Amino acid sequence: MQLLPRFDEVGQQNLIRDRVAARVGYDQVDRYLPASKLKERLPTDAKIAELENAQFQDGRPINVMPTENHSVHLRVHLADARTMLEATAQGVARSDMALAYLTLNYQHSIVHLQAIASDPMRKVEIGQYNEMLNLMREAIVALQNQMRAQAENMRKAQEAGNVPGGVDAAAATKLQEHQVAMQMKMEEAKLEQQIKLAEHQQRMALKDAETASKIRNS
Repeated sequence: MQLLPRFDEVGQQNLIRDRVAARVGYDQVDRYLPASKLKERLPTDAKIAELENAQFQDGRPINVMPTENHSVHLRVHLADARTMLEATAQGVARSDMALAYLTLNYQHSIVHLQAIASDPMRKVEIGQYNEMLNLMREAIVALQNQMRAQAENMRKAQEAGNVPGGVDAAAATKLQEHQVAMQMKMEEAKLEQQIKLAEHQQRMALKDAETASKIRNS
């Protein structure tokens, strides 16, 4: 029962039903707690996360609320990010739009991950999330380098008087400024992740030391 708060609604009802059945038997448990007809295990957070993904597409950052189901949000956000990575690799998604979306999703998902990083029961889950976030970070850096190279080629073409049709100096400058801003945001998110991870590792080490001390003194 101590694990009850960690379960979703379906899991909680199943656990309570099993507790009742342990006392009265499964043949009688429906008299007190009928089996749930609820099959969908994802709460409303899944729909909220889908709407947030759409806002990332529009270039709008979203704050993470402490009461959100961080694990559900991570699953939805990272699944959508994987779709974007595939579209980018296939040349379907525009590089600038993919870069903006992945950066916003990455920064947002890092906050969700930090919220559950101290849960030892989610070790495997957290490892999977970290793996996907690493892929996102690599893609973001690659897109930054790609767009930076495009901006540099554009600048050289302008200096040589060979400017492509429809491209002017103002557009090139704006693109370069966008790259600088994105790079700064990525570095800030990466640094924050490293700091949080170090703090988490320190807390876990202290907790392990306290546990070992209690075992020795018992």
